Amino acid sequence: MAASLLLPAGAALADGPGAPAVQGPAWVRAAHLVPDLPRMDIALSPRGGQGGVTVDGAGYGDVSNYAQVPAGSYDVGVRPAGASSGAAPVLSSSLQAESGRAYTVVALGTAADARLVPLEDDLTPPPAGQARVRVLSAASSASAVDVSAVDGPTIVRGAPFAASTSYTDVPAGRWTLRAQPVAGGSATSTAGTADVVLKAGSTYTLAVTDGRDGASALAVTPVADASGSGGGVLPAGGAATGGGGAAAAVEGGAAAAVEGGAPGRAPVAVLLGAASAAAAGAALLLVRARSRQGRP
Repeated sequence: MAASLLLPAGAALADGPGAPAVQGPAWVRAAHLVPDLPRMDIALSPRGGQGGVTVDGAGYGDVSNYAQVPAGSYDVGVRPAGASSGAAPVLSSSLQAESGRAYTVVALGTAADARLVPLEDDLTPPPAGQARVRVLSAASSASAVDVSAVDGPTIVRGAPFAASTSYTDVPAGRWTLRAQPVAGGSATSTAGTADVVLKAGSTYTLAVTDGRDGASALAVTPVADASGSGGGVLPAGGAATGGGGAAAAVEGGAAAAVEGGAPGRAPVAVLLGAASAAAAGAALLLVRARSRQGRP
């Protein structure tokens, strides 16, 4: 499957892959996938209103959980961690959030050419017995990567650095995912693997990142996008999924945005291992895209 390139920064995503799951708020999360940028604060601010959502201190490989926000137009700014909200953003973009849809605003590239791109996440249910996956290729050590399941399906071939693929359906189950640089491409990394569980009826983003602390093996980690519920699919970890503590935390951020108070803030949590990512996706406020190879 050929990788589809990302939309230009600031593009409005009026038509996307995922039909609205429910009427009401939109769902938005943020991802920091620029390997040579330090920890950053990512703020989503409604145009012409107060409130919003801020992800504090996101590091390379971090993907926040979803927060509910009212449908409408938003400005997105990325600033060094701890910077004043009035400081000029390092990166900026815009998002037109539609009712019942889910979005990931992701920082991609390298520090020299980083860009902030809004992606619409797929909330349509995959076929019975299938899981739906896409790849965010964010390893600067490889110009392009192949991602496949060992003794299983190929998910993508030749996903270029700093790009997102389209979604594809794969058989649900336990898999060893393998990410490797494309043969003949520019690479300073080696193949990396991660044992994962892809649940039937659920949707995932597979983040491919550089190895930690100079490790040569690529990291591949699934982050839950949406999970099946009552025949439909809803954003993972959102209040409507009944996720307990995580749901309460997300609702708190949404309330700040709706009521026009101080922005809701998403604290950082760490994914303990790629094998647990699918099960833990609904319980984390911020998961770090790290594989089990040398990734705490």
